[in-house]
Amino acid sequence: MEPVPGALDTAGTELVQRVLSAPGDWAAVDEIGFLEQSSPAYQQALWSLFEGKRVLAALRKENLPFLNHLRAREDCFVLDLDEVREP
Repeated sequence: MEPVPGALDTAGTELVQRVLSAPGDWAAVDEIGFLEQSSPAYQQALWSLFEGKRVLAALRKENLPFLNHLRAREDCFVLDLDEVREP
């Protein structure tokens, strides 16, 4: 899978900015992964979203700089669904 050149920079970034300016405290993003690596503008828009709202997001498990940066946030709670065990 490959990103459509410029799509995250334009439409993706605009959509995230619209969500950020919408009323409400919460936003949901499904999913953030390797495609975002190709768009610093989209990464910045997502970071701004995390700064401006409470975000419920699905992140891929890959070891990528932007994903690691999100996971390292002090206000981030990470739940690995592969490691959840029922009592």
